[in-house]
Order: sequence, then structure tokens, then C-alpha cells
Amino acid sequence: MTTRGNERLAWIDSLRGLAALLVVYSHCPLFGREGQMILDVSGQLGVDVFFIISGYVVPSSISANHAHPLRVFAIRRFWRLYPLYWLSIPFGLLVLPSVPSTAAIVANVTMAQRYLGASDIISVYWTLSIELLFYGLTAAAWGLGWLSRPDAITRALLILMGLVVAGAMAARWGNLPVPAGSLMFLLLMVYGTWLRLGSHRERHGVAVTLGLIAVLGLGCWLFYSTGRLSFTWTNMFAKFALAPVIFLALRSVTIPRTLPFAYLGVISYSLYLMHQPIFMAAQSIFARIGLTDGNAARGLVWLMVILASAGLHHALERPCIGIGRAFTRFDTAPSL
Repeated sequence: MTTRGNERLAWIDSLRGLAALLVVYSHCPLFGREGQMILDVSGQLGVDVFFIISGYVVPSSISANHAHPLRVFAIRRFWRLYPLYWLSIPFGLLVLPSVPSTAAIVANVTMAQRYLGASDIISVYWTLSIELLFYGLTAAAWGLGWLSRPDAITRALLILMGLVVAGAMAARWGNLPVPAGSLMFLLLMVYGTWLRLGSHRERHGVAVTLGLIAVLGLGCWLFYSTGRLSFTWTNMFAKFALAPVIFLALRSVTIPRTLPFAYLGVISYSLYLMHQPIFMAAQSIFARIGLTDGNAARGLVWLMVILASAGLHHALERPCIGIGRAFTRFDTAPSL
């Protein structure tokens, strides 16, 4: 791959790095927990950016160059996500105040615990359940031929906008258990796919983007203004609106891969999964040795998180990605 190509990919890694830092900062601030609202919004903003990135990147990993594209997709996604995820579970169990039931632990092993009625061992796991749902929808879209048709993705995006509003209205005024929040996150992911297919270059591209932000604003007001979360609906809307703006702003920028953000993006999955257990363990250790306050303690925690995440990426995550590729290396479509 050319240097230019590496630089073009580096913007995605840099965006991942920024998103990971926003999430980590919300759980482990460098300078105390002053400004709780900013901390909460920063974490949610990081998650939203991650969702757009997934929508932008994941569908393109299904290639017609393979004889069995969906099987290759499933195998590579499995080796990309599950080994490091499984490793994070015992770390999470070690720092929990009480051990969950065996059934809850088994449910977490599947990564689908949210759909099985179990709580997450580590709080950030909830995003992975939405990722799994998006993978299923992506596979279905590929099977229907939609991933090669910008017009189909545009229609899907518009339909999902309608479902967000309808779902939020049903939850607010019909008291129905509609997961309108999850629909909004899926909307961001489909928007990422829409951007990847170049649909934004069409005549109505700007209008669709503005419509997306308006729908998210209406959905936030309908769904979150009733006190469902500790966040206000305006805070939720702010981060929903900022995520596509940040994504679009960096999308056209050529970023050298040597920048620190690009490397943080490379290790972002390890950083995302492991920062909470490390932070909680460090809190306990620091309390025992009397190092409970000050920027030095918080800086040390950040250093521990980054070094541990880098080590896990190179020792486990990267080799497992290689295993997934090795298993599917010879699955090529026959030449016509």
C-alpha cells in the first residue's frame, strides 16, 4: 500500500483514538471529576463516533472476492472481537463488588447478554451488543445486494429515521418498551454506511445529513426528556449532533500515521475494553498505599491504561486478527 493510502487510513485510526480517549476520559479524568456533565457527554460522544466508524468500515469488509463472503466476514469478526473480549471478562469480575450469577457470566461470554436479560460485567459491553446487531443487519443487507446500491442504503436510512421518531413517540406516549435509544445508535451506524457508499455526494446529501440531526434531536426530546437517564435530553442531542460533524470534519483531512492519535486508534479496542477494570484496580491499590488524590495518581492511571492496552493489542488482539485472516486466506472466488 502506498504512503498516501496509509495516510488516508490514518484518519480512521486517529478518529478511533480520539473516540477512545473521550470514553476513557469520561471514566478516568486526568484532573478529577469536576464538570460531571462534560465528562458524561464526552463519553457518550466517543461512543457515537465509534458507531459511525463501524458503519463506515464494517460493511466494506464483506468482499465478493471470497467464495463465501459471509462466512469469511463472520470468522474474521469473531477473531477480531471475541478473544480480547473474553480476556476482559475475568478482569471485570476481579473488580466487581459482588460476583454475578453463573448464568449472567455465561450470558456475557456470548456478548449478547443484553438480549438474554443479563447485566454487563463491564459497563462498556452494552455497545458491543449493538455492534452484533449491526453485523447481522449488514450481512442481511449484503445478501439483498444493498451494499452495492447507494439508493437502497439511502432508503434504509430514511426508513430508520422514521422508526426512530415512531419508536420514541411510542415509548413516551404509549409507554411501550421500545428501545428508541438503540435505534438512534443504529441510525448513526447506517449513516456511516451511507457516507462510505458516497450517497452524501448526491444532490440531497446535505439535506439528508441535516435531516438526520433533526431526527436525532426530536428523538432525544421524545425519549430522554422524561428522566430515563441522568443526562438531559439536550446533552444527549449535543453529542448526537457533534458526532457526525466531527466525523465529516476529519474525513477529508490527510493525517500522518505517525501521530499519537493514529496509534491510539490502532489499540482502541484494547483501550476501550480494559480501561475500566484497570482504573478500578488502580483505585483500590492507590487507596491502600495512600495515593488517593492528585494529578500524579491520575496521570499514573492513564499511563497504566495505555501501556496495558498496547501490550494486549500486540500480544493478543493483533495475533488473533492474523488467525482470522489465515483461516480465510484461501477462500477466494473462482475466476470467471
